[in-house]
Amino acid sequence: MTLILHIEVSGKTGFVSIAVNGIVKDTIINENQMEHASFLQPAINQILGRSGFSIKNLDAIALSNGPGSYTGLRVGMASAKGLAFALNIPLIAINTLKLMATSVRMRVAGENSINFVNKIIHAPYEIGYEPLLQNTGSTGLGGKEFLTCPLVDARRMDVFFGLFDAENIEVIPVCSATIGVDFLHEHLKTKPIIFSGSGAAKLQKIITHPNAYFAAQPLWDKAFGQFGYIYYKEKKYSDIAHAEPFYCKEFYDAAAPGS
Repeated sequence: MTLILHIEVSGKTGFVSIAVNGIVKDTIINENQMEHASFLQPAINQILGRSGFSIKNLDAIALSNGPGSYTGLRVGMASAKGLAFALNIPLIAINTLKLMATSVRMRVAGENSINFVNKIIHAPYEIGYEPLLQNTGSTGLGGKEFLTCPLVDARRMDVFFGLFDAENIEVIPVCSATIGVDFLHEHLKTKPIIFSGSGAAKLQKIITHPNAYFAAQPLWDKAFGQFGYIYYKEKKYSDIAHAEPFYCKEFYDAAAPGS
């Protein structure tokens, strides 16, 4: 049995979850971004207590490593490194946008597993989930192949984003950009793109391409659980002494005025 604690406080909705062999057993959510720092340690104690596990049972700590809020990323990294060091267990850092993209694909496509590079881990999913999909003319994807583009709101018209294909491979590596009416226009010519995340709302106001879809961002705890387990099995660990959040650019704070 592999028991992994997952920490996400990089965005507006924070959570901690606990997973056994990649399957999430419990999740505690905090929707007040300004309280992530005070939320985190009590939530970790609570989720361990009600799961019946001791902190000494943990095999690894997994962290959603950004991009996102500067403050949230620092809080999450400090907590994850402290626990991993104290318990002498691996630290696993996973890109936040990859988690977001995977969770959207799993929900929209009706999948119950992550499938990339021929590595599949099955996990139960809710039945009957209906994502909020909107675009400028089509009634649905109709089984067509699509790309996923999670966007994290930065300031003004700036976002952090990545573009991912059906196997969770980066078509465009995670980066920062200023969005406009021609954002990803060349890619939209060839395939539908599902936009999600905190930066998708301002994009939806200016983009009119019929291949642009907008989905409510699901909580990515289940995708997190599966990725954490895969990274653990493949020993994709971070160096506890030198690990740093992935800021993507010098400074960003989602809670700051004008963001």
